[in-house]
Amino acid sequence: MSQLLNRVFHTKDQLYDAAQVIAKAEGYCVTKKTRSARHMHLQCPCGGLPKNCHGLTDKTRKLKRDSWRKDCRFIIKARPTKSGYWEAWFINDQHNHEMANNYRIFHQHRKLSEEQFTRVLEMIQAKATPTNICDALRDMDGSQITIPKYVSNTKNRSSISENSNGCNMAYGSLPG
Repeated sequence: MSQLLNRVFHTKDQLYDAAQVIAKAEGYCVTKKTRSARHMHLQCPCGGLPKNCHGLTDKTRKLKRDSWRKDCRFIIKARPTKSGYWEAWFINDQHNHEMANNYRIFHQHRKLSEEQFTRVLEMIQAKATPTNICDALRDMDGSQITIPKYVSNTKNRSSISENSNGCNMAYGSLPG
């Protein structure tokens, strides 16, 4: 991840995408912790601690639930330069947990490109099953990007959007 340090990117999204590519190769992903016009922090999804919304203690808690959050200290701090580009100026790339064996457990790595998304919508309209759609995507790219559950959700959403306002779904509507 240190190869991002002090590199210049045209947009925040380019910086995010570059970090995501490196993270995917190393067995984790990055999420946007904070973002504004003046800065952006990218962190590991295991960063932070689980929220205790109901103020439960160990005695009052009936069900112990596991959480992704493990107080991981990985963070990338980025800011715009004076010329309007973006740079990562601070990186702490230390994780306190195991890296994933399969990158597909992170929804950030299951995003479809515009071409793939258009192909999914075409196959949905042709009445293909979600499993067949996933197989076709795998044949296109050589790796399984999405799972039948998400294709099925897209199918349901596209039929809802067509019935409600007569328009098709836009790129990026696929859950992930």
